[in-house]
Amino acid sequence: MCCIQHGTKHVVDSMTAQGHQMNTIFACGGGSQNDVFIQVHADVTGLPVVLAKEKESVLVGAAMLGACSSSHFPSLEMAMSKMSSVGRIVQPDPNTQKYYLKRHEVFLRMIEDQRCYRATMMDLV
Repeated sequence: MCCIQHGTKHVVDSMTAQGHQMNTIFACGGGSQNDVFIQVHADVTGLPVVLAKEKESVLVGAAMLGACSSSHFPSLEMAMSKMSSVGRIVQPDPNTQKYYLKRHEVFLRMIEDQRCYRATMMDLV
């Protein structure tokens, strides 16, 4: 399971390196209903994970788009403010930070190894 979370951290770190400021992760969908999956996301990334109050956030998002297209709301931001709310916020556990930083080093090494393997196999193409 941690590979998904380390992938998320890799994206966050890449965006941060490009000048973007990331301080929160918003999660929805099926995985967001798994407490361990979400806690590990918070722990690996070191960022709080915000979960929507509505369990079926994707459906609410579609309803927001419909409300905007029917001119019920003048903007998506207005629809979001009226139709959604925060359910809970999962904070990273500082006791796991050292462990997950080391695991992330391994994850990054695995990415580099995979690139080498791919380059080796390209000789066959």
